[in-house]
Amino acid sequence: MIWHFPNLWGESQNKEEGYGAYSAILKGDYHLIYTWETRQIRLYNVKKDISEQNDLAQTMPDKVKELTAELSDYLRERDAQRPSLKATGEVIPFPDEQ
Repeated sequence: MIWHFPNLWGESQNKEEGYGAYSAILKGDYHLIYTWETRQIRLYNVKKDISEQNDLAQTMPDKVKELTAELSDYLRERDAQRPSLKATGEVIPFPDEQ
C-alpha cells in the first residue's frame, strides 16, 4: 500500500504529528515514511511497534534501500507530482536519491 501527499494542507502543519508533504509505503510488517520537506526517512515494524515509536531506519539500511526504491519507482512510473523548494523552485529528490 502506498500513500502520496506531495502538498501542504491547511494553514499550519504540525509536522510532529505527521502533517505536511509526505509519501509512505506499507509492505509486510514495515512502514516507511518519507517527509519531503526535511527529506527524513523513517522505518517502523508495525507488527512489533504498532504505535511507531521505534524508528529502525538507521539499524536496517537494507530494508530502507529496498522500500525507498519500490516507493520511488512507483512514483516515477506514475509521473507523480513532487514538492519544490519555494526559494529556488528546485524539485525535491525522490526517496531513493538521498
